[in-house]
Amino acid sequence: MGRKAQRQTGAGRAVGYIRVSTAAQATDGLSLDAQRSRIEAAALAGGLELVGVVVDGGVSGSVALADRPGGGQVVAMVEAGQVCAVIVAKLDRLGRSAADLLTTVQGWERRGVALQALDVGVDTTSAAGRVFFGMLSVFAEFERGQASERTRAGLLQAKAEGATLGNCPMGMVRTDDVDAHGRRVVAAVPAQQAAVARIVALRNGGRGWREVVETLTAEGVPTAKGGAWNEGTAWRIYQRAVA
Repeated sequence: MGRKAQRQTGAGRAVGYIRVSTAAQATDGLSLDAQRSRIEAAALAGGLELVGVVVDGGVSGSVALADRPGGGQVVAMVEAGQVCAVIVAKLDRLGRSAADLLTTVQGWERRGVALQALDVGVDTTSAAGRVFFGMLSVFAEFERGQASERTRAGLLQAKAEGATLGNCPMGMVRTDDVDAHGRRVVAAVPAQQAAVARIVALRNGGRGWREVVETLTAEGVPTAKGGAWNEGTAWRIYQRAVA
């Protein structure tokens, strides 16, 4: 079924989505029944046929919408062109991540399906909805920036604690043992360390890279993976060793 046919099939029809976690049900007062009532009233006021109200009870908002039992059903209805709108009582019922929300709503918009979030008064087919899109984009970008900063901070902290980041350099290998931080322990490989030391000594002694490779080969110095030496490999090992 083409996109145009999908839109015609779902024209005038909406699906409601409600979710509550145990904590939310006890603290915010917006129970499943209360959400259902608000959604039914909104559909009636907007002249939409409410084809169903899909429920996710006791599901965390941190779970991706498509990965929830009810959320996956809503996503399937949208993709099948069965509805022209999704109505939620509160925007955070869909998810807590601005980036995930933006991706979800943009996907629905491309299919001609509107989101109505009653707590923020947003219908994504309206002018206010377009403003909402802009704000959501800003927050999503901020969220991605924050995540990147946390990742960088974590890497710096791990490095300060002596962790080896990325692939192990020649002369080291990750074992199956873990340290106090839950990271795999890196151990020395004496034979490889001797090879690294030989490369450094040859290069610092004035040898060109071709000569370094020829010497390593003649002396039977093994590579890390048992293959043949080449100038690029020797250069990378040297650069990492002297960095």
